[in-house]
Amino acid sequence: MNLTAWPFRTYIVDHNNRVIYLPIPRVASTCLSIWFTEYFICDKHFADDPQISIHPFIRQSRYCLWSEPYAEQILKYYFKFTFVRNPFSRLVSTYLNKFANVNEDKHYHYFVKQVYQYKNEPPDIKKGISFEEFIEFLYMRNSKETFDVHWRPQHLFLSDVQLDFIGKFENFQADITLLQKCLFVHYSDPQKINSTLYDQNRPETDCLWKIPGGELKRLLTFPPYKYFYSNEIVSQVREIYSKDFSTFGYDLDQQFPV
Repeated sequence: MNLTAWPFRTYIVDHNNRVIYLPIPRVASTCLSIWFTEYFICDKHFADDPQISIHPFIRQSRYCLWSEPYAEQILKYYFKFTFVRNPFSRLVSTYLNKFANVNEDKHYHYFVKQVYQYKNEPPDIKKGISFEEFIEFLYMRNSKETFDVHWRPQHLFLSDVQLDFIGKFENFQADITLLQKCLFVHYSDPQKINSTLYDQNRPETDCLWKIPGGELKRLLTFPPYKYFYSNEIVSQVREIYSKDFSTFGYDLDQQFPV
């Protein structure tokens, strides 16, 4: 086991309290990384002083910086925790954040081009891709290990590490409270940032999964994630992320308003 490789190099370590956080993208990982670094590692409140960057503190605390024999020991004996999310919800959140966001991340233009190449069509970055096209492209790929980290299956982030605590995004506040009890600490709860804004009302437009990201950018809020699923997409996601569903106890037979 190469402890300097992914995913181990993403782990954040607090040696004073002997705690390791295993961040998973699109599972409140930004707010949890800030919270963990502020209160456990450096006792600095980054929101109070925008001149202070959190990233040097996180980089200094990355698990891979420690020699491998020592890393094996801390991985074995430190308290290890993470948070996971319903794969159906996480995928819609990822798609909207990367492909339907007015503050688009141009890094993901490469993925849009790949999807158009798969469709044998010239790329249209402005139009973008639909959720249906996004999932179909993932479904046709063989290696989940090479997925972008934002939609890589969550169980891969844990490798074979035995965790002491796994919280759930859907039960965030209650699980944060429980985690702090397990660690015998009490800090201010982490505040979610970079979150997708959802409107709980039924959308006026049907077949949201077919609308390209370029059109979805016009919306101020998005319908609940369930409205992005057709029966076919549900089946594809169940297959791609089957181990996430079984490992973390999420319902494979969840009902959707198709």
